[in-house]
Amino acid sequence: MKKLFYLLLIILAVASCTMQPTKKTAYSISVNLQGLNEGTVYLQKRVSGETIKLDSADAATPILFNGNIEMAEMYSIGIKDKRGSIPVFVEAADINIIGHIDSLRQAIITGSPAHDEYDAFNKQFNIFDERLRKIYGDYRTADQEQNEELKGQLEKQMEAIQVEQVEFTYKYVSENKASIVSSFIAYQNNYDFELTQLDSIASGFDPSINSSVYVQLLKERVATLQSVAIGKKYIDFTMNNTEDVPVQFSSLIKGKYTLIDFWAAWCGPCRGENPNVVAVYNDYKDKGFDVIGISLDQSKDKWLEAIEADKLTWNHLSDLKYWNSAAAKLYGVNSIPHSILIDGEGIIIAKNLRAEELRKKISELLD
Repeated sequence: MKKLFYLLLIILAVASCTMQPTKKTAYSISVNLQGLNEGTVYLQKRVSGETIKLDSADAATPILFNGNIEMAEMYSIGIKDKRGSIPVFVEAADINIIGHIDSLRQAIITGSPAHDEYDAFNKQFNIFDERLRKIYGDYRTADQEQNEELKGQLEKQMEAIQVEQVEFTYKYVSENKASIVSSFIAYQNNYDFELTQLDSIASGFDPSINSSVYVQLLKERVATLQSVAIGKKYIDFTMNNTEDVPVQFSSLIKGKYTLIDFWAAWCGPCRGENPNVVAVYNDYKDKGFDVIGISLDQSKDKWLEAIEADKLTWNHLSDLKYWNSAAAKLYGVNSIPHSILIDGEGIIIAKNLRAEELRKKISELLD
């Protein structure tokens, strides 16, 4: 009798295991865009700075994408030979996208709770952008009228709003630790946070989303930034110079205070900062200061033209891979201009010194 009782228990246990509902992983995305009568529509996502096409459909037929996904992830809907796309948080759900070919960003997306959460965040986040745009309009007027006093006041107002925006994002991420959308938002805005904040964010997510691609990317980002933090030694690499000759970065370090300057010919703020760097370089190059330019260009011709036009007479390196620049990845560069100052021993002592800040620092070191 006891044997029969235990046998029944085992059978019931097995049955209960097999009857557990399986986790849903299938998604379907229905796309209906007015004005789109022909062409190819893509389901795509960004991976390592590149857009990867996951699926395609003919616009002349009902557009429906089907697949499987373990955790919610940001994809987008793109159209061949059409600028712009529709960002959509994809998860195991039946998702509907309705919009117009001429206003992709205004498309209405339903069926994805993750996308609903993302939309709700953006409605609050965009309020800060609207405030900034209004003040920037006043700033441009003040600039045209050469009203320096008003410009200074407006700059302070914009800086204060930007601080509020970062605080809002940090608070949201900190309070939504089990949300994949929150991890995506943190990764998208990681450049706004101090390294200590970013480390706290990356390590603080709920274990249930640790395998999310965004949590993993955040942890990788923290590790990269820690490896090139102030107080660390520079990381060596090899890259071609302007004559296509491979040069080891360390061979250019001559025991001087050296500014590693990440820039590009297409970067307006970089070109605007170049005259300041040139002026400091010319004043201190004979006193122990050097500059090494690392370009994130794609066109060699435009790179060389910018070097000549801006009179950048120091050493230059580039692999012409745009944001996939190997050196930029080593140093965690995700916006330019970006600069790193190292001392004669190769130790990183400062970052992103611009205009008068750069001159003041070099003067303190060499005057």
